[in-house]
Amino acid sequence: MYLRRDANLSAVTDLRMQLTDALGQDVPLSLLVARAAQRHADRLGLGSVALHDGQRTRSVGSGHLRDALHGLDTDHDGTPDLLIVDAGARDLDDLHFPHTLTLSIGRVQGGRAALSLNGNVDTAQAAQFLADLAGTLERPIVLVL
Repeated sequence: MYLRRDANLSAVTDLRMQLTDALGQDVPLSLLVARAAQRHADRLGLGSVALHDGQRTRSVGSGHLRDALHGLDTDHDGTPDLLIVDAGARDLDDLHFPHTLTLSIGRVQGGRAALSLNGNVDTAQAAQFLADLAGTLERPIVLVL
């Protein structure tokens, strides 16, 4: 199953820049998307969420944002229930891996980007997951609380 939804990422992109400045270290867009996905993972019956940064698959913690940033130093063991990939960082519209459910973030253009979900999940639940995810990314303050 493959679903794609256009999302307004202006607010989360602004939050990312503010956090990067405030914390003095890069806060990846994919981390903020992963934190949003964790908030809605139960809709799809998912447990572990991880990021793939091009070379490594990294665990995403569910604690405070600073803890989650430090957790990115930890490789994820095994196959995560949901793998987040920032395809836009590679100048792609989407990028998926065949071995796991993948959420891909496309290139951000004009504050908008495609969120695509590929894998073995119920279509109706996946569509609602993407809608909920997009809504959280439009009001991202909950990602830092």
